[in-house]
Amino acid sequence: MGDWIPLGLRRLPRTVVALLGAHLTVVLASTVGATGVAVGLFLPPGGTALAWFIPLVEGATVLSVLVAGAMAGIDVIVRQERSALPYVGIGAAVATLWLAHLFSFTGLLLPTLVGARDDGLLFHFGRIAMPALLVWALVQPPGSLSNPRRAVTMVVVVALTAVGAAVGVTMALDPILRSLSVAGHFTDVNTGLLSVETIAVATAGCLFALGRRGDPRFAAALTGALILLGFEAIAQDLSKAPFDAAWYAAAALRLDPALLLMAGLLSLYGSSVRAERVAQARHRMLEELEANLKLTVEMSPVAVISTDRRGTITGWNSRAEAMFGWSPPEAIGQHLWTMVAAADWQRMLRRRVHRLGSAGAHQPPLAMELTGIHRDGHALPIELMLASPQGPGEQISLVSLVRELVPPDVGVLPTSLRVAVTEPFATAPTWAEAAPRMLQGICDELGWDIGEFWVVDREADVLRWEHGWQRPSPELERFTALRRENKVLRGRGILGVVWKTGTPYWAADLRRDSKASPSEVVAGAKLRSGGAFAIRQGSDIVGVLAFFSRRRIRLDRFRLERLDELARDLGGLIQRKRSEEAMRASGQRIRAVLDNVVDGLITFDDQGRIESFNPAAQRLFGYEAGEVIGQDLKLLIAESHHADFIPQLKNTLRPGTRHATSAAYETQGRRKDASVFPLEFSINQVRLGNGRLYIGLLRDITERKALTEALEYQALHDSLTGLPNRTFVVDRLEQAVLAAQRERQAKALLV
Repeated sequence: MGDWIPLGLRRLPRTVVALLGAHLTVVLASTVGATGVAVGLFLPPGGTALAWFIPLVEGATVLSVLVAGAMAGIDVIVRQERSALPYVGIGAAVATLWLAHLFSFTGLLLPTLVGARDDGLLFHFGRIAMPALLVWALVQPPGSLSNPRRAVTMVVVVALTAVGAAVGVTMALDPILRSLSVAGHFTDVNTGLLSVETIAVATAGCLFALGRRGDPRFAAALTGALILLGFEAIAQDLSKAPFDAAWYAAAALRLDPALLLMAGLLSLYGSSVRAERVAQARHRMLEELEANLKLTVEMSPVAVISTDRRGTITGWNSRAEAMFGWSPPEAIGQHLWTMVAAADWQRMLRRRVHRLGSAGAHQPPLAMELTGIHRDGHALPIELMLASPQGPGEQISLVSLVRELVPPDVGVLPTSLRVAVTEPFATAPTWAEAAPRMLQGICDELGWDIGEFWVVDREADVLRWEHGWQRPSPELERFTALRRENKVLRGRGILGVVWKTGTPYWAADLRRDSKASPSEVVAGAKLRSGGAFAIRQGSDIVGVLAFFSRRRIRLDRFRLERLDELARDLGGLIQRKRSEEAMRASGQRIRAVLDNVVDGLITFDDQGRIESFNPAAQRLFGYEAGEVIGQDLKLLIAESHHADFIPQLKNTLRPGTRHATSAAYETQGRRKDASVFPLEFSINQVRLGNGRLYIGLLRDITERKALTEALEYQALHDSLTGLPNRTFVVDRLEQAVLAAQRERQAKALLV
């Protein structure tokens, strides 16, 4: 049937909608054309019967009102409203009357039952039925229907019964109509029946003028139908004889009200489509609001518990689970007072829940402070606010908001504990020295007997014992010795569980705790309680702190959370201490390398001021480091070479210019005792952030220069006589020839 178009709460195929539109267009065009033909013919007063006109107009009228009635019936059933019931009656009654008149007029079915003049009576009944039913539409009050199918069926049955009665009356009056026709008084009957139609139309017009317009969605269709019926009545009154121009115009106008009603119902379906879209948008918005509300309740910092009027739990958020220990599946279906209140408070809470739930109207919230009970049996002070958010007439429901009352000093760690934790990191040079002192400080402040730090081994995926402290005791020393050899797997024992979940855990009774491992419960150590806290660096767990005590110690949730926060801070302190150790060790390695190189090594800034002076440079120049640091580089260069070396150095150090990262120069160095020596000065540039570091490598090349000069002398002199050899003479001649060519002067050679 094609794509579907949503109409109200139901859908009609696009093909059906297209057929309805085509029917409306064709019928309207036929009516206008037929009226034009009838008026254009200027029929004479006697008139001429057009055999095809009456079946065409009345057939179109029957089809139109049937479609309008069917659409109105669907609307009543779908929307469950009474506004369109009169149009169901119009569809059933008018269509049946005109169909009976059509059969009588054409002689298809009723000639044997109805006399020659009876079809005229049916004609008047059909004309009267339309305005009479429109009067019903105007006075029909809007409202809902409890059983719309039954209402539609009753209207159809009543309409068909009325039509049957009209046909029966017509058949019963057939002898009278025949006698009136013979006596020539049938025209008087027609005039009387025309006045009935006029009265019905006038009544409808008066009701409309007085503001009785029925359903406003049909106002336009009703207005047009009444206007057309008025014109039809006037045209019918102007008709002087059957089948004249006025008669044909009135017959054509009788079709148009049915078309207008069908168009109004189609527009109603269009508005229903828009209303359905708006309803769907509102429904989506409500779903989003409901999802946001659920998320808000789930993320609420207080416990949110919803119950019915009898106190049976219907909702239980994550905060309630954390506060009381019961999961939502375990809590839902139970009574509120048994899940949240201690035994001596349950009776009072039950009475208040029943009093609020049995109230007939909305009551103000009730707030109370009582003792709550956790699943594991420990008590906790809570504040509970009980409210009934329903409106009048709605189903009673209760919402409880529960928050845990915290005494002012509960969960606050003493300042001395923080000092005991941070002081070793400030004074101890290494983490290995700071760790035992930090563990001892925590144990001394909290009265615990053993403290351990376990580090995560990423490769083996285990926890390894790294540092520890215990009170002097042979039993505790043996316990610590056993622990050093252990490896903790993820999820095994208290330490493994904390490593896996990242949540702190404290066992008030190690021997009865299901999470404690055998290595954590050693009979000889006589440990009664213990727990662990995760050490984090960023989002990664890098270690676990473990503590044990020979006394039974219970930590409430607040103190456990504060200790977990302290463990989080320890992660940053440990990382900083290890970074300092790594930097210190790296600096020591670099210093050892620099102190043991053979050549002199210095660093200087872009102004040529010396910043460091290694031991090899001290031996080379005879200066101590303190004597040259902060001095200009020219202190190390012979004065005779300042003019050559200093400009080259300044060009290298000049800001804003790009140079090679290294450069080497041969010059004369100057020692502290004013002696000079051949010096090779290599400069290297290193970028550090936005600045540069210049490194100078200083090397005494006295031996290299002497060796070079000796080799040159042997190459240019005879080894026996010491006189210049042929190579020397040829070299000097080549130099003289090149000089003569360059200076354009004559040269002479004496042999």
